[in-house]
Amino acid sequence: MKILHYLLFIFSLSLIAYACTSDHPSGPESSDFDRQEMLKNWADNIIIPAFDSFKEETAQLKTAADGFTSNPTLETLNNLRATWETAYLSFQHVYMFEVGAAMNLRYHDNLNIYPADTEEIHKNIEGSYNLELPSLNNSQGFPALDYLLYGLSDADSELLSYYTTGENPEGYRAYLTDLTTRIDDLTGQVLTFWEEGFRNEFIENDGNGSNTSVDMMVNDYIFYYEKVLRAGKVGIPAGVFSGMPLSSHVEAYYRADLSKALLLEALTATQNFFNGKHFNSNENGESLSSYLDFL
Repeated sequence: MKILHYLLFIFSLSLIAYACTSDHPSGPESSDFDRQEMLKNWADNIIIPAFDSFKEETAQLKTAADGFTSNPTLETLNNLRATWETAYLSFQHVYMFEVGAAMNLRYHDNLNIYPADTEEIHKNIEGSYNLELPSLNNSQGFPALDYLLYGLSDADSELLSYYTTGENPEGYRAYLTDLTTRIDDLTGQVLTFWEEGFRNEFIENDGNGSNTSVDMMVNDYIFYYEKVLRAGKVGIPAGVFSGMPLSSHVEAYYRADLSKALLLEALTATQNFFNGKHFNSNENGESLSSYLDFL
């Protein structure tokens, strides 16, 4: 992780150096690099395929939730848990792409604000709620599902009772359905946005100004790596940035053995993107790594 951190730091300094001086050192100009080819690789071989794969996982998650809520048994519960885990891991490959519709929809805030507010979750279930409100970001998405699938009770039989014979089983089943439907719907909106125009706009915006695709992506990528991955997934729970360890501030807190897997999946995704590695392929294209080599 330190190596990637240093490379990002060097890459940022390289861009700043070329942007801020009219007396460039001998060697290639940064404008000579084929930024559009890098943008094509990002869009066509990494971002869109990752969202397409994740959309398949969210659709399966919704189907599993529908199967569980229509027939709450240990078997359907475990099936829902398995699809939730698969989708959560898949999410790590799109988590860093906070551009376009993802930014406008506050996509990541809706899917992965943790720790989940468990009191608010119960309050929503017992009353009414509007999941589009930013104030409910921490009572939806994957962390809320983590609580509803693992955190209601340590015993599966007692947990199932919330959905079968408890005081408000219809409310718990409806909330579970609403959460998975929202994840699937928002993901569909982001994917459609990329496929129906934003892909071309993203690639054509290949200049070197502050509002161009490369600069915005680099800023978002570094922010993700520093604040979401390094601090959010490790530093804050470990107490490095919070003054004291906060064990509850990890992803998948109620499914504790998954937190490390989510971190490692996210780290792999950030490394693959830096190196321009195609999604689910061993082929590489133009990338931040090749751009840094060029500079």
